[in-house]
Amino acid sequence: MKLSVSRLEGFSDGLIAIIITLMVLEIPLPKTITTAELLNFGKSILIFLASFIIVGTQWNRHYHLLDKVDTVSRSFVWKNLIFLCILSLIPLFMKWVLLFPNEVVPALGYAVVYILCDFVLRLLFRSILKENKDNIKFSKNRKTKSSFLRTIIAFDFLIAIIGFSILFPEFSIICFIILPVISSLFNLFIPEKNME
Repeated sequence: MKLSVSRLEGFSDGLIAIIITLMVLEIPLPKTITTAELLNFGKSILIFLASFIIVGTQWNRHYHLLDKVDTVSRSFVWKNLIFLCILSLIPLFMKWVLLFPNEVVPALGYAVVYILCDFVLRLLFRSILKENKDNIKFSKNRKTKSSFLRTIIAFDFLIAIIGFSILFPEFSIICFIILPVISSLFNLFIPEKNME
């Protein structure tokens, strides 16, 4: 049974707006106007901006995912809910990073949530193509191979950072935050071309 995509889009857009709102509300205001407090506040703003870019990029990709279809299956709706569930964890892990800015585990959790979110969204792309192969203009190009290669490189880079974090924990925290932002910006400026 096929369902209208408009209700799915409305629900998804509303939930993503709430996720972004929660992220900004998690930024702690400085208690005093000292250099240390202002630096911590600046760090919190940078982590929020990184999270905003990630969520915004995922929303953009989600929009393009549903742009060319009118109906979706019930199975796709559940897969979409799993994607939104993982995406909604970003504010939680952002708060964890803000509470423990010098610890590796919160930053690693933040990166893992991002990678899971990206992975599930890629599965959604495959699912929508499979369900609507007759209704979508399908282009076979090298994009699928390059997308897979990008995913493999990102995982290899993450494993290298985890190994390096044992020696230099401060470096790994920066990478766990920067890697998802760079990957999100890369996806933003080079969108999925599985659908035209």
